[in-house]
Amino acid sequence: MQDLVELLKNVAVPASWLAIPVGLWCLIDSWLLAPRRALRAGVPNPPDPVPVRVAYAVLPYLVVAVIIRMITAESLDFSLVLLLLSVGTGVVWLVDHLVFRRR
Repeated sequence: MQDLVELLKNVAVPASWLAIPVGLWCLIDSWLLAPRRALRAGVPNPPDPVPVRVAYAVLPYLVVAVIIRMITAESLDFSLVLLLLSVGTGVVWLVDHLVFRRR
């Protein structure tokens, strides 16, 4: 059992560092680039490019890697994690409400 935990930890740590840039890429694509592709193509849902589809397919696994890394951490301040998640979702809602909803 300890070997499995170590294996998960060894895989999750490098993968968790990829979650931030891939997540930002998916966020920027869904907010800014996908609507422009739809306007250019003249159809509501044009197919995404292959790298974007790969990023969206890999993102859930990277999020799981972040969760595994947090669970296996020696010191984890869970209240700080909850605070950061609340602030992050609040910022996303605020940007969506103030910037993108009016369009």
